[in-house]
Amino acid sequence: MNEHSLPRPPDVDPVIAAMAAAVAYGGEKRNKEVDESADASRKLRARSPKLGAKKRNWCWNWFVQDSSNKNAAVCDYCGRCVRRLKSDRGSPKKLLEHLNTHKITPKMENRIREQSTYSGGVQSFYEAIQKRHRQRSLLDYGDTSVAIANDDDSSSHYPYSPLSVSLQTVQTVPSQTSKYRPSDDVACIDLASKTIKFLLENRVNLKVIFSSSWGDLIHRPANPHIDEFLIYLESIFTKFGERQCMQELERCAALRGTSD
Repeated sequence: MNEHSLPRPPDVDPVIAAMAAAVAYGGEKRNKEVDESADASRKLRARSPKLGAKKRNWCWNWFVQDSSNKNAAVCDYCGRCVRRLKSDRGSPKKLLEHLNTHKITPKMENRIREQSTYSGGVQSFYEAIQKRHRQRSLLDYGDTSVAIANDDDSSSHYPYSPLSVSLQTVQTVPSQTSKYRPSDDVACIDLASKTIKFLLENRVNLKVIFSSSWGDLIHRPANPHIDEFLIYLESIFTKFGERQCMQELERCAALRGTSD
């Protein structure tokens, strides 16, 4: 016997030892295959598209989220700011309750939200305003049988052409309304232009600009001229209606080009 070879234990059968080694090797191989299969399954799940995303509640067809306060939203229909409670935990319960006061249902279409034609040009700018006026008029009077007229035919709804607003004088609003003239202040002219752009892009009701949320957004308390301007517009809105108020807002916004 070689002196360097180790003696085999007398109580171990060579056949049994070989079988045990084979079983051990097979078990390790199976465990490795299971681990590889599990890793592949996890990678497949990670790459799979996520299904079942939560659908946005229909109430947001009638509300605009306040960018500075996630618990506040402005109603398209009345312009009121509705605040959700912390206990709602993101639920639109308060918003749905508010829409219920207007008898608005999920099947009702918010025609004020129809895509505007605003594209930055003067012509399309005023055409978009006219189109939105017609939509609001139908919604305010609840006339669902009257079709919205074509944009090219504005004479039946408006006594002025899209580009004639800038040529109109303040006499479109009776002089007894107020002695205040926003054309005397550049900040008011700039605000009028930005306000119309905001109304078009966010598709909200004109009443929004008289809300406290809008006042906070434009820093109304800190600017007496802007405060006076909004009081002036609100008096027109109260006495002569939305159409006349928007007309004056458009006239003031048109002065921006002449003041530059």
